[in-house]
Amino acid sequence: MRAAVKPDGKEYYEYILCYVDDILCMSMKAKEVMEGIGRVFKFKKGKIEPPESYLGATLRKKTLDGHNIWTMSSYDYVVAAVKNVKETLKDSPKWKIPKNAPMPMTSAYEPEMDGSN
Repeated sequence: MRAAVKPDGKEYYEYILCYVDDILCMSMKAKEVMEGIGRVFKFKKGKIEPPESYLGATLRKKTLDGHNIWTMSSYDYVVAAVKNVKETLKDSPKWKIPKNAPMPMTSAYEPEMDGSN
């Protein structure tokens, strides 16, 4: 994270998120920042472009109250994970998944009110 200035003079923070070989840059000059990093570290072949996903989360650019924002959703990742588990367990009688499983907690459960350790 570092301070930066938008073209209109407003200050903001640029972010670089890095996990092993996945890099995400949030900046008004993301391409310029990534090209600078690319002069020091070797990237995979390809082009620098707005992200579609990061670490399995789907990214989307949106506008909220007149501000450009990015949203992250793990929906696609979770759907694929559940599909993989179902496929892995489908032939195992020991791990047969019931069609209607009761929820592990009642719908009235409020974890933020739980004082147990």
